[in-house]
Amino acid sequence: MEENKDVPSKQPSENTPEVEDSKTSASNEEIISSQENILPQPEITETTNTENQNYMEVHHHAHDPAAPHHKKNWKSYFWEFLMLFLAVFCGFLAEYQLEHKIEKDRGKQYTYSFYEDLKTDSSHFNDLISRFQKKLTVFQDMSPCYDSLLSSSATNCLSNIYINSRDFPDLIHTDRTLM
Repeated sequence: MEENKDVPSKQPSENTPEVEDSKTSASNEEIISSQENILPQPEITETTNTENQNYMEVHHHAHDPAAPHHKKNWKSYFWEFLMLFLAVFCGFLAEYQLEHKIEKDRGKQYTYSFYEDLKTDSSHFNDLISRFQKKLTVFQDMSPCYDSLLSSSATNCLSNIYINSRDFPDLIHTDRTLM
């Protein structure tokens, strides 16, 4: 059997990836070692656990997973209950105070709105009262007007009665605050 001369042999050459990887890793190590000489190294100081505990531990949490497992006594349950109760109660008081303030502000707003409605209504009612008083005087002169018609004297009193009896404005109040 003849071997095919076009097929490359399976022996590693200098340009294979295995050789290239070893060259790049060697050059990377040289770069890192040269950078270590240039950059200052921080000093590592050792601290004991007692020093860390003195500065870091403020108080013990009941639900701390790192704490040693020990049985809780009734005092710890009591204090947990008391803290939860106070937190919920203070939240209730804050909510109540907020609602009280909101209702007080809403009351002031309604009072001002009602005052504005009364000012508008009083000016409207004064106008209506003057119009009705004018109509009243014309209607009070109605019987002399009929007598003048019978006596054949020409007067325009009948046209005045007709004009004033034609329109009676409605008494409409402002109900913006009520709505």
